[in-house]
Amino acid sequence: MEEKQPKQRRKQRCAQAVMFVAHLCFSALLDYWEVFMNHKLIRYSMQIAMIKQLLALSLITENEFHLIKNKTMRDYGIISDLTS
Repeated sequence: MEEKQPKQRRKQRCAQAVMFVAHLCFSALLDYWEVFMNHKLIRYSMQIAMIKQLLALSLITENEFHLIKNKTMRDYGIISDLTS
């Protein structure tokens, strides 16, 4: 009986260590994903702002604006435009 307790404790500590490492890895992955998505959203927003400026300066037509905007939304995986 005494021999089983240290083995069980070892297994339990090992399982806890594995869970801790998994948590650290998952947390790091989530942090990276958040930074990546924020960067992607900023780039998308900048591109939309630039084509809005082109439209405001009459360098592109309304139709061209919508074509470019829709293509940009597809490229960045944006499914809805709440600002229009």
